[in-house]
Amino acid sequence: MALKCQICVPGSKAEEAISFYKSAFGAEELKRARNSKSNGEFLCSELNIGGTVFILCNETPECSTGCCSCFCLQMEDLEAAFANAIKAGAIVEREIGENESGLCCGSRYGKLKDPYGNVWAICSAENRCCGAAVSAC
Repeated sequence: MALKCQICVPGSKAEEAISFYKSAFGAEELKRARNSKSNGEFLCSELNIGGTVFILCNETPECSTGCCSCFCLQMEDLEAAFANAIKAGAIVEREIGENESGLCCGSRYGKLKDPYGNVWAICSAENRCCGAAVSAC
C-alpha cells in the first residue's frame, strides 16, 4: 500500500507551480502526463521533495475543494530554504522563530504561502517528530 498526496493548483497554473517548487524547494520532476486526446494538454506531474513523492495537477471541477494544503518541510539549512522560497515567489506568513508548541517537527520554523495558496511550514531538521521530509500539518 502507498499513499501519495495530490495538490490541485487553481487557475491552470500547475506547470508554473512545478517551476516554483523546483526553485523554492529543490523539487525533482519524476513524471509528467499529457492528454493525448487534446493536443498534449498538461494533466499532472509527479514531484519529489526530500524523498516524498506527490502529484501536482491543475484544479478541475472534480477536484475543487476550495481549500489549500499545509505541508511541513524539514530542512537542514532553515534560513537558506526560507530565503530561497521567498526569492521564488512565496509570501511570508510567519517569520522564522522558535516553535514553542513542538508541533510541525523542528524547534524553529517559519511559514510561507506559495503563489498557489498552499502553506509551507519550513522547519529545522532537529527534534523530528513526524519522521518524514514532507507531511501534512
